[in-house]
Amino acid sequence: MSRKLESIEVTATLQEAAKMMTNKDISSLIIVDKNNIHLGLVSERDIVRKGCSREDVNIKSVRVSEIMSSPLITINHKS
Repeated sequence: MSRKLESIEVTATLQEAAKMMTNKDISSLIIVDKNNIHLGLVSERDIVRKGCSREDVNIKSVRVSEIMSSPLITINHKS
Protein backbone atom coordinates (compact mmCIF):
# COMPACT_ATOMS: atom_id res chain seq x y z
CA MET A 1 0.00 0.00 0.00
CA SER A 2 1.29 3.44 -0.89
CA ARG A 3 0.12 6.77 0.50
CA LYS A 4 0.96 10.30 -0.48
CA LEU A 5 3.44 11.88 1.91
CA GLU A 6 2.13 15.01 3.57
CA SER A 7 4.32 18.00 4.36
CA ILE A 8 4.23 21.20 6.39
CA GLU A 9 6.43 24.29 6.30
CA VAL A 10 9.33 24.60 8.71
CA THR A 11 7.73 27.72 10.24
CA ALA A 12 4.53 25.87 11.29
CA THR A 13 3.69 25.48 14.96
CA LEU A 14 3.18 22.24 16.86
CA GLN A 15 -0.53 23.02 17.00
CA GLU A 16 -0.73 23.41 13.21
CA ALA A 17 1.15 20.13 12.72
CA ALA A 18 -1.07 18.28 15.20
CA LYS A 19 -4.23 19.61 13.53
CA MET A 20 -2.99 18.56 10.09
CA MET A 21 -2.12 15.07 11.34
CA THR A 22 -5.56 14.73 12.92
CA ASN A 23 -7.43 15.99 9.85
CA LYS A 24 -5.52 13.73 7.48
CA ASP A 25 -5.43 10.75 9.88
CA ILE A 26 -1.64 10.43 9.68
CA SER A 27 1.10 10.16 12.30
CA SER A 28 3.98 12.10 10.75
CA LEU A 29 4.80 15.00 8.43
CA ILE A 30 7.75 15.89 6.22
CA ILE A 31 9.12 19.33 7.12
CA VAL A 32 9.87 21.52 4.09
CA ASP A 33 11.28 24.98 3.48
CA LYS A 34 9.65 27.68 1.34
CA ASN A 35 11.18 26.06 -1.78
CA ASN A 36 9.63 22.68 -0.87
CA ILE A 37 13.05 21.20 0.00
CA HIS A 38 12.72 18.34 2.52
CA LEU A 39 14.47 19.26 5.79
CA GLY A 40 13.23 16.75 8.35
CA LEU A 41 10.37 14.79 9.84
CA VAL A 42 8.05 15.32 12.78
CA SER A 43 5.85 12.61 14.28
CA GLU A 44 3.10 12.45 16.88
CA ARG A 45 5.67 10.97 19.23
CA ASP A 46 8.01 13.94 18.64
CA ILE A 47 5.20 16.37 19.47
CA VAL A 48 4.40 14.58 22.72
CA ARG A 49 7.94 13.76 23.90
CA LYS A 50 9.94 16.72 22.61
CA GLY A 51 7.23 19.38 22.56
CA CYS A 52 4.48 18.90 25.11
CA SER A 53 6.78 17.51 27.81
CA ARG A 54 8.60 20.86 28.08
CA GLU A 55 7.91 23.09 31.05
CA ASP A 56 5.30 25.77 30.29
CA VAL A 57 5.01 24.75 26.63
CA ASN A 58 2.79 26.77 24.34
CA ILE A 59 1.98 24.62 21.30
CA LYS A 60 0.80 27.75 19.49
CA SER A 61 4.31 29.24 19.51
CA VAL A 62 6.76 26.30 19.40
CA ARG A 63 7.85 25.66 15.80
CA VAL A 64 8.15 22.19 14.27
CA SER A 65 11.74 23.12 13.38
CA GLU A 66 12.58 23.03 17.11
CA ILE A 67 11.66 19.35 17.49
CA MET A 68 11.96 17.80 14.02
CA SER A 69 14.28 14.89 13.32
CA SER A 70 16.94 16.00 10.88
CA PRO A 71 18.70 15.43 8.55
CA LEU A 72 16.17 13.49 6.55
CA ILE A 73 17.60 10.28 5.11
CA THR A 74 15.95 9.23 1.86
CA ILE A 75 16.20 6.52 -0.79
CA ASN A 76 15.19 6.56 -4.45
CA HIS A 77 12.12 4.56 -5.45
CA LYS A 78 11.96 2.70 -8.73
CA SER A 79 8.65 3.03 -10.56
